[in-house]
Amino acid sequence: MAKAAEQAPLEAARCLGCACESLHDCKLRAYAVRYNVNAHRYRGDRRAMEFDRSHPEIDYQPGKCILCGLCIDAAQQAGEERGVAFVGRGFATRLAGAFDDSMADSLRRAAHECAEVCPAGAFTRKRIKTP
Repeated sequence: MAKAAEQAPLEAARCLGCACESLHDCKLRAYAVRYNVNAHRYRGDRRAMEFDRSHPEIDYQPGKCILCGLCIDAAQQAGEERGVAFVGRGFATRLAGAFDDSMADSLRRAAHECAEVCPAGAFTRKRIKTP
């Protein structure tokens, strides 16, 4: 019961639109509010909300990625051996690790930097779990 009480404020602070933990620093959400964007205005396919939790320090939600390329730049500047890149074309374009490696293998140095520069909260730092 005590854990539930501790988790309640964290859960309440999550963005209701996408259930991420970047409520206060999500640039995409800030722009959407500023320009009165209605996410349901347009019909058509939408990216699924998936989670890649393969990395020990960050989580990646590909459905939230806006393909800005800031994480690619951050990985290159950090000297990542493999890094991440865009794969595919058109609506099927996605961010992936080099040679389709996991994020854990692709982002060994720049994981935190990717989470810092991501304007949409697609990359987020994992919360430290307390025993």
